[in-house]
Amino acid sequence: MRSYRFAFVVFCMLALSSYGCVAPDFKSFFSKKPQTVPSSIESEDLSPPVSEEELDQDNISSPVKDNAAIRMEIIGSWKTSHQGIACNLTLTLTRLKKDFRGTARGCYGKLALLSSWNIVNKNSFELKNKGGETIIVFRKIGEQSFEGSFDGESEIVSIYR
Repeated sequence: MRSYRFAFVVFCMLALSSYGCVAPDFKSFFSKKPQTVPSSIESEDLSPPVSEEELDQDNISSPVKDNAAIRMEIIGSWKTSHQGIACNLTLTLTRLKKDFRGTARGCYGKLALLSSWNIVNKNSFELKNKGGETIIVFRKIGEQSFEGSFDGESEIVSIYR
């Protein structure tokens, strides 16, 4: 029985070692020409630049404050109390489609649906649900506080730091 095992092992070793001795045919691999792929880049002529005479700088209104600066004031963690329960809102600059990601911890009701936020104007921003629908619009009432109310409701919701 022992000699059969030894013979089987020797046979397997010879079979495996001879398998690697077959000379591969690299000529067919390297002689194939790659298929040409049609170009997906298209070019288009640009319109000529506008001269300084044509540019009417009187009609250009300068923004009071840059949106980036406004966003930097809004991002971070906010505290609120809604329906008698204290909770936290976290607003980040991580993009979520056209808006920015936001999360609610410990919140109930409509605030628990928070998924994203965006700036409405220099003094207000809106919270949105996953469907992109506005949940609430907050208006600035102080340096570190905003307040707003849900559509059709009279209860004021305040957030602060």
